[in-house]
Amino acid sequence: MIPTVTRARTGGKPFLINFQVEKEDGVYPMIVPGAALHEMVHRPGSDPLLETAEEA
Repeated sequence: MIPTVTRARTGGKPFLINFQVEKEDGVYPMIVPGAALHEMVHRPGSDPLLETAEEA
């Protein structure tokens, strides 16, 4: 997975990755149903695979 994410981030063009996660997994950043984009919930701590546009 990490080589795919690295390729997507450095490719310089749009890239689609289809992640399959379990229903119980917390996927961050997330937007709660009915919330605005600026109300995005971020994962506590730092993980390079989960950074936001502001952190890049």
